[in-house]
Formats: sequence, structure tokens, C-alpha cells
Amino acid sequence: MAPNALDEVRGCLDDSQKRAERRRCREGKCSLRLKEVGDFLLVKGDLLRSDVKMCDCIIFLQTPAPTLVLAELKAKTVHAREVGEKMRNAVDTLADLIARCPSFRACSRFLALALAKRWTRSERKMLEQEQVSFAGKEHDIRHVRCGARLSELLQRFLP
Repeated sequence: MAPNALDEVRGCLDDSQKRAERRRCREGKCSLRLKEVGDFLLVKGDLLRSDVKMCDCIIFLQTPAPTLVLAELKAKTVHAREVGEKMRNAVDTLADLIARCPSFRACSRFLALALAKRWTRSERKMLEQEQVSFAGKEHDIRHVRCGARLSELLQRFLP
């Protein structure tokens, strides 16, 4: 993305979508730490579109390379199939935005995250079977604990 790419993406949002913009990725007692990731644009998924289940946070990053991050935050019970459905709905909803926004089309890196306070073995196993398609590729949904730092997850999962 170009230096003003986040502003361009912001400009592609309609008025109702702009009201979904946030500075923190948090749901209840579960959060994704966004310090040290540089400039970003975060949109609350369920405010972006309320007629379908959406992931909690949709994050557009400008550095180190154009990146889209989807995050579902679970303070209590994790339902892997529901997490996958919310991620897929978010990607479907973003398809229109991608078509309208040239800078966003350059977004080549994608990360789908499910955060929870704790993970059982069966929840992890079920989530590992879920995938999200973005830009013609299938991507795993990565399971991590609440409070994780996005900067570290980007280094770990998108070297």
C-alpha cells in the first residue's frame, strides 16, 4: 500500500462503515494488542454489517507490507465452526470493498486469528479443520491466547 493507503481504504468505506472504525481490538476480557504494528485501520465486524455473523475485528495494516488481519475474540466458549463462518462472512463482505479500493487490492498478506482465554485439545483440532479463502488461497485460522501481541503474531505466522 502507498503511504496514504490507509486513508484511501478509509475513503472507500461508506458512512455507516466509517462508524464501525475503532482503535482497540477487544471483546469482553479478551483483546489483541496492537502496539508496535505501525499504522492500522481497525473496523468492528458486527458494526460493519449486522445482518450476518462477522468476526470481531478487521484490521488493515500498512507495514511491513499490505496486510489484512481478521480476529475473532472469545472470552468464554469457543465454537470452531462458528469462528470459521464469521471469518468467511467477513471475507465475503470485504469483497465489495476490495473491488472499490485499488490500494486494498494490493493487500497480499492475510492472517485469520481466533483468540481465547484457553483452548481445549478438541477445540484446537476442530479449528485446524476450518479454513478461510482470501485472494484465491486457503488460509488456516490460527488459534492463540487472549492478550497476544499482533506484532509477534505477524512475525510468527507471516515471516
